[in-house]
Amino acid sequence: MTYMTRILTFLLGTIVGSLFLASLGAFLFYVSILSWAAIAATLVGMILMFTLGIQTGARGIQKPGDSAPRIESQAESH
Repeated sequence: MTYMTRILTFLLGTIVGSLFLASLGAFLFYVSILSWAAIAATLVGMILMFTLGIQTGARGIQKPGDSAPRIESQAESH
């Protein structure tokens, strides 16, 4: 091998290796973002369902003809 061929081979290997590492790093960064987004979406959904349950529980049990919300105790329902 001539000196120029060795230099070009070294540069090509360095460039290909750098591209491989960069693409691998970008892939792992992308997957990391997706996992964090999935966790955040799950937590937001759980928080929204919890607040919906709080709001529904605060309204009480309503019968179709009632105009005002009414909470029934266990003593009244038996």
